[in-house]
Amino acid sequence: MRRLINAIVKRNVQYLDLTWCEVEIPPILYMCESLVSLKLCSVVLPNLEFVSLPLVKVLFLEWVMFANDLALEKLISGCLVLESLTLCKNPMDNVKVLRVSSQSLLSFNYYGPGDNDLHDKDLVVEIDAPKLEDFKLSHQLTASFIIKNSRSLVEADIYIEFNFCPGKKFDPNDLPKRNIIHNFLAGISSVKNLIISPFTLEVIYDYLRCEPVPLYRNLSSLSVDFYDDRWEILPFFLESCPNLKSLVVESTHYPKGRTSILSRPRCLL
Repeated sequence: MRRLINAIVKRNVQYLDLTWCEVEIPPILYMCESLVSLKLCSVVLPNLEFVSLPLVKVLFLEWVMFANDLALEKLISGCLVLESLTLCKNPMDNVKVLRVSSQSLLSFNYYGPGDNDLHDKDLVVEIDAPKLEDFKLSHQLTASFIIKNSRSLVEADIYIEFNFCPGKKFDPNDLPKRNIIHNFLAGISSVKNLIISPFTLEVIYDYLRCEPVPLYRNLSSLSVDFYDDRWEILPFFLESCPNLKSLVVESTHYPKGRTSILSRPRCLL
């Protein structure tokens, strides 16, 4: 492994797609000044003292095992011009806080483990990316998702349940969880085009019974694909979208009886 990595670094590799199960990649790779795109799958990311990847714009990490909470943070901070980050989290690592902090990041896709894996039920994900435009989130069991400085957000595809797995319902008296949901909804409130999961809408519906959702004044396009017939939860969220122009609703289940999606006239829609 070390000989291979040394050889490709010396040849000024620009694009590297590497799968090597449960092997720790030698530190020289994380100081490769020619790399533009780095894709790692199933490798071990150690706690590096120094990372210098000045040209990396695309970073793809699939089932990477992080040594600790700081490993990913150091890797991202060493990518000075990073534009696209895709993270498919390994359910077997012991990371409790994932921090994504980048002044250049434009696109971030995050995929958590499946809903049958309870290993990540206390995971906290923090994003600080002021230029972020495109954001995709899919993880039912993430306990907290914190988004800062997201005023540039254009596209978002959201599937999150805030760890309300089967049998665990929203508790109106749980103030910390209410704050987590409020802060997340406020963090994406500048988005222009939104695809949202019906499961996320159900959490928002329960939350609305305690306090209002932040206004989505910039939201122009909304898309929802229902997996059941709970269409009635949609109008409550639409009240927070005063400037909506396009609404797409898909479902394999027809609503029971007559269902009113729009609770008031909308001249812009």
